[in-house]
Amino acid sequence: ARSGDPERAKEIFDAMPRKDVISWNATVSAYAQNGHSAEAMVLFDRMPQHDVVSWNAIITSFGDGFDPDSGFRIFAEMEERNLVSWNAILEAHTKSGHLSQSINIFDRMPQRSVISWNLMIAANARHGNPDEAERFFDQSPELDAFSWTTLLTLRSDLGQLQEAMACFAAIRRKNNVSFKSIASWNTLLTANAQNSHIAESRLIFEGMEHRDASSWNSIVCAYFLNGIPDRATDLFRKMPAWNMISWNTMITGYAHNDRGTAAIQLFRTMDLEGFTPERATFIAILGACSSIPAIDASFVDLIQALVVDAGLHVDRIIANALISLYAKSGSLERAARIFHAMAESDHRDVVTWNAMIAAHARSGNGKLAIWTFHAMLLEGLIPDAITLMVVLSSCSHAGLVDQGWQILASAIAGDHSLALTDDHFACLADLLARSGRLGEAEEVVTSKIVNPGEVLGWKTLLGASKNHGNIDLAARSAEWLFRLDQKSSAASYILL
Repeated sequence: ARSGDPERAKEIFDAMPRKDVISWNATVSAYAQNGHSAEAMVLFDRMPQHDVVSWNAIITSFGDGFDPDSGFRIFAEMEERNLVSWNAILEAHTKSGHLSQSINIFDRMPQRSVISWNLMIAANARHGNPDEAERFFDQSPELDAFSWTTLLTLRSDLGQLQEAMACFAAIRRKNNVSFKSIASWNTLLTANAQNSHIAESRLIFEGMEHRDASSWNSIVCAYFLNGIPDRATDLFRKMPAWNMISWNTMITGYAHNDRGTAAIQLFRTMDLEGFTPERATFIAILGACSSIPAIDASFVDLIQALVVDAGLHVDRIIANALISLYAKSGSLERAARIFHAMAESDHRDVVTWNAMIAAHARSGNGKLAIWTFHAMLLEGLIPDAITLMVVLSSCSHAGLVDQGWQILASAIAGDHSLALTDDHFACLADLLARSGRLGEAEEVVTSKIVNPGEVLGWKTLLGASKNHGNIDLAARSAEWLFRLDQKSSAASYILL
């Protein structure tokens, strides 16, 4: 039962020649504690007699199954209740997010323990009620490590670092060894890391008497978050043991610090070390690959094979990333294969379509990109701002001026419920300018629907006017850029 194998416990129970209430309770608890509330209830109903332990086990099982109403019906039938019974029904409601009912139960309790108070502190913390959580904390006649750690976590999550540090200092002043838990240190370490307080994070880490894997992972993450990947790498190498979170943290950290090649090398090392990638790993490595200018299709093949082995090929986020990477590596056929496979499982969303439209645009097939866009509309999906940018960019590079105009006009008319941005109109200006229609491009940039301070549009006009030999437009564009963006003055002179 304690090893998490209720079926084996049931086999032993069935083989027993004589069964007493203790053996019945043990078997019911085996199912209850391992998330099998229905099986626990069937066995409970078969019991020749119940005691308070039996009832408590069933209430706990419904709480773990997020079914507090069933738990409360059982609770109401109990002839005898003890503190464990009250805590079990209270926990069932706090776990399910029923805060008002939890308060009602707490107020009715004939007696309370530190567990009762901790449940209310944690429930209010989860509901974003810091003042109420602190009120229960202050009123609790007894506090333990969980009480303090819950309050510390709450302060940290709210970014109240001074209050969190004060709470932590109070924990350290306690004589009870349990108050000096690694969890408290890790909570404060993570809070400082997430708020870019790297110096404080380092001091906390170095001051820890004992560290676990979470401690090491947190400090590594801290250095990545603060843009110090080399130090993060050094600490990773010094870790006494790695877990999957360690590898995921490193790969994600490299991706966020534009070190895609290092992420790929680490991914290969992870495989050699015998670690099996999980969903978070795949999302991290695919993100890292997207930051590399030229990605080898064979490596994308390797990732896809591992994804299939892990049974994650139907995961929408992973599949979308694979489509983008295959397109980036020039393997349009492989990208299309994944795209069409997703249609069979009805897993395609607007991001999937955007990836495929961009894949065709990247390959220089503007007409196919537009066809895919219209196919997306026929599927009933609503395009987003990225869809429109990708389609307009595709039209621009393919010289499909009329189609680009038509698509943008449809968006302006409100057909797609899109909030158009200056970037969309700058893209239209680029479309017109590339086709030599410089006058119309200038009208778009200077129109009232575009922010007059939009730099990108004028840069587009400046480059196009140079290519088409329109000196007057080049001068006007450069003058606007000088007014709007002093930093671009040197670049404007070069283009001019």
